[in-house]
Amino acid sequence: LATLDSSSNIFEQATAISAVTIVKTTLAGAAVAPDSLNAGVAGTATVAFTSAVGLPIGSVVKVTFPSDFTVASATLSSATNIGSSSSVAAAGSVVSVTVAGSAVAAGASVSFKLDGVTNPGAKTTGTFALATLDSSSNIFEQATAISAVTIVKTTLAGAAVAPDSLNAGVAGTATVAFTSAVGLPIGSVVKVTFPSDFTVASATLSSATNIGSSSSVAAAGSVVSVTVAGSAVAAGASVSFKLDGVTNPGAKTTGTFALATLDSSSNIFEQATAISAVTIVKTTLAGAAVAPDSLNAGVAGTATVAFTSAVGLPIGSVVKVTFPSDFTVASATLSSATNIGSSSSVAAAGSVVSVTVAGSAVAAGASVSFKLDGVTNPGAKTTGTFALATLDSSSNIFEQATAISAVTIVKTTLAGAAVAPDSLNAGVAGTATVAFTSAVGLPIGSVVKVTFPSDFTV
Repeated sequence: LATLDSSSNIFEQATAISAVTIVKTTLAGAAVAPDSLNAGVAGTATVAFTSAVGLPIGSVVKVTFPSDFTVASATLSSATNIGSSSSVAAAGSVVSVTVAGSAVAAGASVSFKLDGVTNPGAKTTGTFALATLDSSSNIFEQATAISAVTIVKTTLAGAAVAPDSLNAGVAGTATVAFTSAVGLPIGSVVKVTFPSDFTVASATLSSATNIGSSSSVAAAGSVVSVTVAGSAVAAGASVSFKLDGVTNPGAKTTGTFALATLDSSSNIFEQATAISAVTIVKTTLAGAAVAPDSLNAGVAGTATVAFTSAVGLPIGSVVKVTFPSDFTVASATLSSATNIGSSSSVAAAGSVVSVTVAGSAVAAGASVSFKLDGVTNPGAKTTGTFALATLDSSSNIFEQATAISAVTIVKTTLAGAAVAPDSLNAGVAGTATVAFTSAVGLPIGSVVKVTFPSDFTV
């Protein structure tokens, strides 16, 4: 402060009068929100506020989005009370709009739209912020906690997941397809969920359409996560690919599949939760044979079982051997095992023996054989047919043979056979002694049949 004469010569002056602190104030009516709340949508966001102060040309409106939005704004539209020629620059999650064309009047209700705003996956976002600044970046007014918005997931169109073979037990590929309404940037995830009765060990992607073939694959339980790499998936793209390492269960109608697209923070863009089940079918078991090792009537011994398994039989799978009902079966042990673990457990129930695979899995294509103990032949006859099936641990059939050839059981000569009346006097009514040595056991209910000459009265 100074006083001067008319020729501008100083009378008195004070050169360091105390500075004052100019304070920012709260920006009224501040609102920022994307125009669509659908997850993953790339579109516009509307910004609105009432400026208590004038904003001269060169002032800046600074819009801050939560960090989970992707912001690439370059143009202003639908501008009210701010010059439509105002320039737009995005840096990270912040967009700076520099006032141009005409100043913003004090008290004006300003609104405009920003392009290039991409929503995150479904979630409640963080808060937005809005500030007005002078050309030196000093704040006029600001609002620091503008309400968050809730981003919602939507339904994934054209979603399909199915194994390429429907044969029970087959280890092969599954095809995944969908149409993504939103772009999937690098780092996004396609999450494929199989019903729990599938075994999934996917590691590679093949036959990829509209998704980078270098996308990585990771399996955990019945879920496969494909992380987008190489190039982003464009909005509207029809995507398809094959996953390896998918093993079908035994014959059954499966549960439903699910498919979802997610951002890199595991928030869902789009999902389909009930993709149609498939019907897995059993096939014919090749080389199936079951036969007792002895065909002599009544013999208690072993039976040989053989087959070639087209599919792998994991530990816990079951080989089910069905004998004709006239055999007596009490099998408890496995012997002479080829291509099946010798520690596999054996359980008999009626005429059925179940062998549960243990020790090591049976390889696809393996020719399997083993002997079962405790098989007792019926009397001499042509038996009924045998049956053989392989099943998963939930008793769903992989492969089966239902009419394995019958065998002919033959009678043998009874050793030491003797029948004679105890008295040889004519006309005597008395007893007769019967004797023999039985090579086979005679269970309760068996019959010893003694035939006398027709001139005896019995």
